[in-house]
Amino acid sequence: MVWRSSGIAGLATVMLFAAGEIATHAQKNAESTARKASASKENNAVDKNATSGKSNGRGNEKPVADQHRDASRRDMGEVTPEREAAALKFVELHHKQLLRILQSLQSVDEDQYERAIEEIFRASERLARMKSRSAERYEYELELWKIKSRRNLLIASLPMVADYEQAMRNIQKTISRELEIQNQLLQYEAQVTRKRLNRIEESLKRQQDNFETNVDRQLQRIRKAYPPSDTEGKPTLERRNKK
Repeated sequence: MVWRSSGIAGLATVMLFAAGEIATHAQKNAESTARKASASKENNAVDKNATSGKSNGRGNEKPVADQHRDASRRDMGEVTPEREAAALKFVELHHKQLLRILQSLQSVDEDQYERAIEEIFRASERLARMKSRSAERYEYELELWKIKSRRNLLIASLPMVADYEQAMRNIQKTISRELEIQNQLLQYEAQVTRKRLNRIEESLKRQQDNFETNVDRQLQRIRKAYPPSDTEGKPTLERRNKK
C-alpha cells in the first residue's frame, strides 16, 4: 500500500509499511527480491556502458538507482547522527508508536528511513523555533503534530484492520480533535492580534495628541545641535567652545 499525506507528520515512507508490524514476512521477502533484481539489471546495464564508455567518456557514471538516491539526499539534506538522534528523541517523547515503526523501516529500506528522519527533524526544529517565540502557540502546534501523526498511522493500517467501522470512528475522533485544536489556535491568534491592535491604536492616539509637542521637541534638538551664527557669519561662542 502506498499512501501519502500532505502534513508534516504524514511520512509516506513510514506509512508505506506502517512498519514491519503490517507487512508480512512473505511480502518483505518478495519486495526485497524485486529490489535486488531491479538493482542487478541496472548495474548490468551500467557495466555494459562502462565497457563501451571508454570511447565516449561515460564509463564512470553511477547506477541509475544511486543517482536517484543522491539527488533525493541533496533535496532533503544530509541525515547526520545528530539529526537522527534529535528526530528519534522527538518521536520517543511525542509518539512512541511511530518510533517502533521507524525502527522497522530502517531494517527494510534505509533510504526511506532517512527521508522519514529528515521530515521529523525538520518538524522538531520548526516547533523548537516556535517555542522560543511563543510557548503557548508551540503547545497548540505540537498537539496538532501528534494528532496528525496518530491519524496517519490509523489511515495506513485501514487495509489490515479487522473492524473497519471502529477504525473509521477512531479516525473521526482524531479529525474532530484536530479541528478543536485548530479552533483554539485561531482564537489564540485572534486574541494576540487584538492586543497588538490595541497597542497600535494607543500609540496612534499618543502621536496625535502630542503632535505639536513632538514637532517642537525635535526642532529644539536641531537648534541645540546647530545654533545660529553671529551677525558676522562666524560661529557663536558656544560652538567655538565646543570645538
